[in-house]
Amino acid sequence: MMTAVSRPVKFNRPTERCMAGLAFAVLLILHAAAAQGGVIHYWQFEDGAFLDDSTGSATLTNAGGTQLSLPTTGPGSTFTGLSGGNAFATDIDFTDSMSATLSDTPTGDFTVELFGHFDAFSASFGSVLAGFATSQSNNDIGWVVQARTLSSVTNNFILSVFDGASYEFVASGIGLQTDIDYYLAASWDQDGDATFYVQDLTNGTPLQVVTKSHTLTAYNPINTFSIGATSNGQLPTGGLFDEVRLSNSVLAQQDLLIESWSSVAVPLPSSVWLFAAAAVLLPWARRRTQLASAR
Repeated sequence: MMTAVSRPVKFNRPTERCMAGLAFAVLLILHAAAAQGGVIHYWQFEDGAFLDDSTGSATLTNAGGTQLSLPTTGPGSTFTGLSGGNAFATDIDFTDSMSATLSDTPTGDFTVELFGHFDAFSASFGSVLAGFATSQSNNDIGWVVQARTLSSVTNNFILSVFDGASYEFVASGIGLQTDIDYYLAASWDQDGDATFYVQDLTNGTPLQVVTKSHTLTAYNPINTFSIGATSNGQLPTGGLFDEVRLSNSVLAQQDLLIESWSSVAVPLPSSVWLFAAAAVLLPWARRRTQLASAR
């Protein structure tokens, strides 16, 4: 009696190369997503989604901010090159503010990043660049990054942190100036370190990195994130703001926007994850088919 022999399913080389390339691309996607895993909100101010963030869940309430097309020279022009195609920013005056209520407000470690070109800073209690604050009252602030004259440094780039019972100003010692394109970032951890990143993009100076110690281990649970002022318009900053990104962890320097601009990943929608999972499983399914056919 003759026995039927099943032959393994054969794939031609173009198909194998395509599947291998797809699997490699999926690995890159997963690696990028893991590297940026702490990013929870990212406001880019681009056309068609001016006030929306990367998740679609934290649309800004706009009290005066104006979308501005970035120029090829002058204020904000360096933002375009850094962002690899970025075309718009938001212009905020002293009477303006932008804010969003978040459902996933950080409660511990965080990193905040932004690009800015500032026309004017508030005197006295300083200017809010970004953070959690509904007014300038201590109980209405969780934390904010500010330009505030402190420790004999004019417009010192600082983190102001309030926990209800006390407050703390953590100063970088780097003074910000008007009419300069900046990349700014600050991270804070509950273990006692705050790290500041400042780069003057107009003059092309190297990234400055400063780490300072702090004493507070918690902050007020404010869920309103504000850009350019507190959400009620106090402590305003005048100028251009762009690429504002919030993370619920301390990002490593290589994962900051300024360091890894070409591989920035925003939170992926569920459909992309389904596609990635299917692509990973395809080679496994193919191997199973070959083994079954060979029996």
